[in-house]
Formats: sequence, structure tokens, C-alpha cells
Amino acid sequence: MQKILILTVLGVLGSALGQSHPRLWITGADLPKLQSWATSKNPIYQEGLLTSALNAKRQMDQGKLEDSGGIDYESDPVEQYAALFAFMSLVGPQKDRADYAQRSKKLLLKAITEAEKGPAEGKPYRDREFTVYNRSRWHGAAWGLTVDWIYPTLTAADKKRIVKVFERWTTENMDLKLGYPCSDPGTECFLDGTATLMNTPELLQSQRGVRWSQNNYYTAHARNAALMALSLDPADDPNGILKKNLNLALGRHLYVIDHGLSTIARGGLGGEGFEYSPQSMGYVAQLLLALHTAHQDNLPQSTFKNPFWKAYPQALLASLLPKSTPDENHGQVFQALWYGDGQENYAPDPIEAIGPLGVYAALQKDPKNASGMRWIQTFIPPGGQKELLSRSRGDDNRFTNAILYFLLFDPALKAQDPRGSYPTHQRIEGIGKILARTDWTEKASGIGFTAGWNSIDHQAADALSVEFFSQGEWILKKRVGYGFGWSASDNQNAPLIQNDPIDRDDYRKLLWSRGSSWLYRPSGDAKLLKSSFGKGYTYAAGDATAAYNSDYENLQAVTRAVREVLWLEPSTVILRDELSTRGAGKFKRLPFNFPASLSVQGRTAAGKTPSGQTFTVTSLLPEKVSLSVKKAPAKEGEFVGDPDPSPAAHGETEAQRLTIEASGAPSQVVFLTVIHAGKAEPRALTQGQGLVIGNHWVCFADDTLQCSVPAGIEKHHVVGLKPNTSYTISRSGSTLTLKEGKGVTSDTAGILVF
Repeated sequence: MQKILILTVLGVLGSALGQSHPRLWITGADLPKLQSWATSKNPIYQEGLLTSALNAKRQMDQGKLEDSGGIDYESDPVEQYAALFAFMSLVGPQKDRADYAQRSKKLLLKAITEAEKGPAEGKPYRDREFTVYNRSRWHGAAWGLTVDWIYPTLTAADKKRIVKVFERWTTENMDLKLGYPCSDPGTECFLDGTATLMNTPELLQSQRGVRWSQNNYYTAHARNAALMALSLDPADDPNGILKKNLNLALGRHLYVIDHGLSTIARGGLGGEGFEYSPQSMGYVAQLLLALHTAHQDNLPQSTFKNPFWKAYPQALLASLLPKSTPDENHGQVFQALWYGDGQENYAPDPIEAIGPLGVYAALQKDPKNASGMRWIQTFIPPGGQKELLSRSRGDDNRFTNAILYFLLFDPALKAQDPRGSYPTHQRIEGIGKILARTDWTEKASGIGFTAGWNSIDHQAADALSVEFFSQGEWILKKRVGYGFGWSASDNQNAPLIQNDPIDRDDYRKLLWSRGSSWLYRPSGDAKLLKSSFGKGYTYAAGDATAAYNSDYENLQAVTRAVREVLWLEPSTVILRDELSTRGAGKFKRLPFNFPASLSVQGRTAAGKTPSGQTFTVTSLLPEKVSLSVKKAPAKEGEFVGDPDPSPAAHGETEAQRLTIEASGAPSQVVFLTVIHAGKAEPRALTQGQGLVIGNHWVCFADDTLQCSVPAGIEKHHVVGLKPNTSYTISRSGSTLTLKEGKGVTSDTAGILVF
């Protein structure tokens, strides 16, 4: 069966490559339209693409293009300049097209001349990591795009030389032992014996392998190998090596990636976090767009039909604060309900993913979706609308991004805000995240809650983390930074639970010393147990017990780590945490980070936001508890006592950390905590079961289904019942009793509201 599958894929791909050039991202049929956009009346062209092209020509003529041919950052990567000139040879002024083509060819062959000498460590364009490390993921799409776009300019001899190099480069992209991240010890990208399989579920048997398919290197390798192979015709590939590697890129890499998008990334957010996922998912989107324009989208994984792509822009916007905030470098930026590593405390430019989605929508005659993607790219990236034209020039000489801006911004198409058609309450099932807000206005309030998987790079120990904003402004916020220290649970507003002693002297000791959940090797995943979105409330429960233990590190002291979150819209967040360990004497703490000063009096901490909103944090349980406030760290190390800790992400504000700790370190404890924006103060009720906020009453039901309720309550919320079950309600004095029977029906998460 495996051989039949492989032969079928080879036959399908081989039959379609006779299409004329260009065929990657654009086709010959698109050229008249694109050339009509390339006028002085189109600012995206005039001040974006054309400005970049003229500057690039000037640098080239003055001999100022500096590229050492290295594997990491280069100020002037030749492949980006070659792609820019190649694209301009198709759409630029008629009189300049031949010149642009020759410039592109010259830069392309400069690299090919060195690369064709064969692999050599540290040599320009020849290091074995040249096509698998950072440079390749940032710029690797440019090689295939350049060859496709100047194909008629290349001689038979040129193509022969290019093929020789592309054979090696695509083979290196597909070499699981060479390529990141699969070369890292323990990543287990695939099970033994599966390296040559294609389009078979056997590729999906390694859970870690599927998860690592979300990694930015892995997705870049698939894109780069496929675009290089697609840029040349079958006649140029006499040895069939490009075809072989194309099929591996699609039938193996993309097959696993696509499965991951519909499972572990289901709901629209990739696993690597808010900084890296727009890149890693963007590489996939760029590949899918190229497959579509090259008529290679005949495999299930080769299309944009995966539900992930519809959900991605929705989840992106749902992750942002309602209004932008000032930034010293960009003017205005959008901060996010963050997850994962972050070097900047604001949403990055998502053009690498949103651009292909918008271009594809336009090709599908879907102007509404295309204009929505254009709106996102106008207002969401750093600098917003004011810096649109500067972004359209290709930041940091990433001219492929400038090309995507040009392709996205049809001068005849208006940018229309798509948020009105997007849900305000979203369950991102893949990474176990809840995003909910009152509306899409700048005065919206909302929360984020996470209970998901954690085992690849750039993730954080964010099991059971929570964030809260009110009237467009942060109340409770994660601390954003880059590295293991910043990933620890205390920066994520997640519980801290002391585990058994550990004999380590690296980041693992750092996590252990702070009672954090685990990175890379937890005993299991945190999981969203249940959630529901009701009228005026959002509820979620997560179990992270396994995430606080590690079989790999022989840490098994945590026996329960469960958090329930009830948001009474718009102003109150109620947290109920059940934490337990094997034996007493192990600390159990709740850390909360606030971008405002706090004062503690008894069981309540009070604060005020920069705009003047007041808020309180009240600890109703346990009975014996201590509250303390200190400055949140400005720097974090990779391990305990690190002499060179990394700073907070750029734009991260100074914060106060409130820690609520159960006194005496009991073996098990229940915390009941209320975060409230406004003046109303919560009151605890009978045996800690219930509480009152204004005229709202909330009860976490026990086995007797009885709660004590005061008079004057207008709205009742009972948490912890059977889902979708009818209950009769009776009251005797202050005691309210619920029994199964005809009456009021609980929701899908077992919440009864009456």
C-alpha cells in the first residue's frame, strides 16, 4: 500500500509541472492586472515596492550589498534582492524589466557559483546549515521565487547549474537528521523507518513528531524545498531528485503539518506562541499559495481547506487588546493576550500568513475576505496605518514581504474591518485556550485562559494561566519575555506548586524552585476539561496535574492542579483553584501580575490602572492565607543564579506581583479568588461555597447540591452540575436546594443560571 501511495503522488505531481512561468504566487494571467497596479497612483507600489527596488539598484550599483553568505543574519541577503528584482522584471516599468531580470540573475548566480563547489563548513553559501538554519527560514522562499520569475532569462547552462545546487539544498531540507528541529536530541520527529513514507497515517504515530511539525524550521524546510523544486520544469530535472524532494515536502512534511493544523492547532493558533507562530504558519501559507498558483493543490493537505485557515485571522484578532498603545519605536502597537516566547510586547506584523490568505481569497473571487485581510495588514502591525507604507517596503530587507503587501493591496479593493463577522467568544481547542470579550469596540473587556499541551520550542509553562482586561485596559497581565525564566508559571499568572527535590543545575532547577509547571517533558498535557459561553458569562475549567509533574525528571508530588474560571461580564473574574501534593510541607501559591501599583489590607489587594480604573483582588479561601506584593522582575535568567539574565520584552511595563500563599503549606488546599474591576467588593458565604458580587450570587455546588443564598439576589450562578441537565429549585429560608428534574437546564459545562 505504501508503494502505491508513493507512486500515485509522484505521478500527479509530475503531470502538472509543464505549466508556463511565472507560476509561484502569480501566473502569467495575473501579469496585466499586476502591471496596471504598478503606477504612481498606487502608494503601495510607488512608496513601497518601487522605492525598495530603486534603493536596491542604487546599493548594487555602488557595490554596497553586503552578504557574507552565512547561515544567520545578513544585512543584505542576496536572495531577497534577487527576488525583488525578479518580481520587478515582471511588473515594473516596461523599459526597466530586462535590466531587473539581469540584476536578479547576476545575484542568483553569485550564490550558485559558490554553492556548486559543494558543502564546506563556514564557506559562503556552502555550509550544510545554509539551507536549514535561520537564514533559510527568513529568506529561503526567495530562491524558488527568483528562478520561477526570471525563468525565461536563464539559459540551459544556467538551469543546469541551478539544478545541481537545488538538488543538494532540497535534499538537505528533507534530511531529518540534518534539519532543525529534528536533529535535536529527543525531538523524535518521526518514528524509526518512517523517513521515506508519504501520505500514510504511520507518519502521525509519534505525538512529539506531530507537535514538532509546528516548528518554524520544519515548516520553512517544507516551503523552501517545494518552491525550489516547483520553480524548474521536469526537463530540467533529469535525475528526478527535485521531484523526489518535492514529494517528500508535500507527502511527508506537509502531510504531518496539515494534520497538526486540524488537531493540535485547531482553532487558529499555532503551538509556538504569538511571536513565532505567525512566521511558522506563514511559511505554510506561502507554500499553499504557491501550490495553488502552480496547480499543485490536488492533495488534501495542499489546499487552504483546512479549517485552521479560516480560524487563524479570527483567533489573531481575538488575541489582541481592544485598542493600541503607545510605543517609542512604532508610535502605536497592539498588545496581546500573549503565549510563548516574546522579544517584543506587541503583535508582530503577520504579513507572512495574512498576505497569502488575502491573495488566495482574491484569486477565489472572495473580495470580502480579501478586504478583511487588507484591513488587518493596515491597522494591526506595529505602527498601524501610519507605518503601512514603510512596512510595504519590506522591513529589514525582507522584500518577499514587500511583494506580499503589493499582491494583497489591490488598489480597487477597500479595506473592511472583518471583526463584526468574527465570534467574540472563542475556544481555541488545539492549544487549549479560551479567548472571550464583550464586543469588538475599544472599550471592550475580556479574558484569556489556557490549559493545553507543552513540549516544543518557544512554549511557556502557562498551564492554567489567566489574563483580564477591562474597558480596553489591562487589569491582570502576563509578563512577556524570551527564555526559560520568562516562561515560568509565576510570569504566566498560573499556580505554583512545590514538587519533590530535583538534582539539576539548569533551567529545570529554575522551574522547580519556583513551583512552575514543566517545559518539554511534563508527565502529560494540561487539558481544558469543559467550557461554556453563556449570556453574560464565560466559564472554563482546566486540569494541569500532569503538567506539574515530570516522569522524565522523576517528579510526581503534585496530585491535583485544577483551576476553574468564571468571568461575570464585564467586570468580575472568579478563580477556584484546587491544589494538592503527596504530603504537607510543599508550598502552594497563586501569583498575579498587574501593570499597576497595589496595596494590601488583610485579604484584599487594591490597585488603580493608569486611566484611573480601580480594581480589587480578594482572597476568600483558604481560611489561612498570606498576601504579599513585590515588584515583578525586570530580568530573568535561564537558571537559578544566572549572572546574565535576559530583560523583559521591549514594551513590557513595570509590574507588581501579588502572591497569595496558603499558610502552613497544607497537603491540599482550595483557593477562591475574585478579581473585580470597579467598587463592589465580594463577600464569602456559607463554608466558602458561594460568594456575592453586587446582586450576583455564585455557588460552587457540592455533592448535596445545597447552597446558602442571601436575600436580594437577582442572578444566580451554580457551578459544578451535570451538563445539559434539568434541575428543580427549592428554597427554605436561606438554603437553596437543587434536584434533578423538570425545571432549569444547565449548560454544556454544567453551569446553571437563573
